[in-house]
Amino acid sequence: MHAVLHLRRPTGAIIGRDDDVRAVLGLFDTHRLVNLIGPGGVGKTSLAAEVAHELEPELGRIVTVELAETEHQSDVFRLVAASVLDETVLDEARVAAALDAVPTLLVMDNCEHVIDDAAAVLAGVLATTTKTRVLATSRRPLEIAGEVLWTLSPLSLPDADDSDRALAASPAVQLFLERVYQAVPTFELTTANRGAVAAICSAADGIPL
Repeated sequence: MHAVLHLRRPTGAIIGRDDDVRAVLGLFDTHRLVNLIGPGGVGKTSLAAEVAHELEPELGRIVTVELAETEHQSDVFRLVAASVLDETVLDEARVAAALDAVPTLLVMDNCEHVIDDAAAVLAGVLATTTKTRVLATSRRPLEIAGEVLWTLSPLSLPDADDSDRALAASPAVQLFLERVYQAVPTFELTTANRGAVAAICSAADGIPL
């Protein structure tokens, strides 16, 4: 039985990230730990949710641990244990056995908040399990054995001189429009505002959230 995926999967396709999804899925063919790294707001959590969704059919379970509010290594381990066993324990063997009961994808989101502690816990997970793969998101590497990095860059920027069609096709502009439509459903990209939209996307470094 599949576990509930706690990461919210974005509605619709992830804008401008199809190549990233395919690349990360490919990395899991040969690696057990993939760390999505990049600046805040670049879309690491959304990409992780999409990759997890794609992997779900071939795995027995997806377990997600959110680390944004975590402070200590024991807290990291307790969160992993609680997500797998529905109880907070500090028994590494029990947690490893529970993780390996079925093929599992362990998603560790926002590792940068406790990078050293998260690295220690994940090193232990990789050493004590065989059926568990890990997808981490962080602003920097974990620097542990077996880690492979996938760097998520900002979306490609539009050029104010692009044609209307090319401007509208820019991933950064598509993300901007998606967010604007949530607040102003009647908004339209027009000749009058195209320059301002391109400028906003450029000023936001391709992350117009």
